[in-house]
Amino acid sequence: MANDHEEQETQKKPRIATYLIDGFLGLLIAFLLSVMVQMLITKPRNFGVPRAYGFSFLNVLTDSMDGNIDEYEIPSFKAGSGVVVTKVDPASLKQGDVVTFYEVLTLKDGSKVGIINTHRLMDQGSKKAVEKQEDGYYHFHTLGDNAKSESGSYRSLGEDFDERYLIGKVVAVSEPLGAFLRVISPTSSGYSTEEGGPNTSWVFPLLIFVPVMGIMTVTIVNTIRDARAQRKKEDAMLEEALTAEGIDRNDPVAVEKFTQKFFFKLEYREQMRKEKEKAKAEAREILEHERKVARIKAKKAAKLKEEMKRKAREEILREQAQEAERSKNEKVE
Repeated sequence: MANDHEEQETQKKPRIATYLIDGFLGLLIAFLLSVMVQMLITKPRNFGVPRAYGFSFLNVLTDSMDGNIDEYEIPSFKAGSGVVVTKVDPASLKQGDVVTFYEVLTLKDGSKVGIINTHRLMDQGSKKAVEKQEDGYYHFHTLGDNAKSESGSYRSLGEDFDERYLIGKVVAVSEPLGAFLRVISPTSSGYSTEEGGPNTSWVFPLLIFVPVMGIMTVTIVNTIRDARAQRKKEDAMLEEALTAEGIDRNDPVAVEKFTQKFFFKLEYREQMRKEKEKAKAEAREILEHERKVARIKAKKAAKLKEEMKRKAREEILREQAQEAERSKNEKVE
């Protein structure tokens, strides 16, 4: 009995670890699924930029923000950096903020293409960084930080757009994030057409597939391990039973006959154990139901008792009031 108890306690430890791992991976899958659903829903409404829990993650391709401006909340940053963008109230934006927006460019052949751009809100001459105009919309003017960019004169030319094309404000910049985004989604750029958009549609299904495979692997490994442990235990029990019965190991017929009988008993014992556990579970359910019914009846009885007490107090007060009224009338007479 002591050995069985020790064996059960030993088996509990890996099982608890398995449950914890499965639970963590399950929560991770649920979280990633919620992220993927939000991305799929928000992408068409956000100029092709997916958003999850209010945040978007983009990779900046050009060097337009690689300058030497560092007095603002978000300093200049290099091409390839990852940016974290969050949706904000347009009225909260001010000069110096870095924003991501949708812009339509006209190409030399006259065709138009939409791009996702990330620049800094800046005043330039008569143009204000942030200004609410007569049409009721906030209008913005942006400039790149790089005055000597190889890909354009971002400090001499600016971009104008209104709040309808605002994707969000950049709240964080990270080069490691940019490297990560390039690995998991090479086209997750901050400079993409609206039709294609920052393409991260395949990323989260892949991330979900990984923990699912982890759960399956852990489950399979534990199943195989438990089966081997059970088989080893049964073989040891069989060997002990053969010795106890004095079965000659050199007599294969006797060994086979005893083995079949032994495992039949084991299966029958296991079946009885399961039925006993099932009966206990059913008994616990019945007992819990009876307790629940008893609690409901007790609450009803207590409520009825309290109601009877209240009525008795009211009756006593009424009788006292009537007695006082009679006494008052007798004194008057």
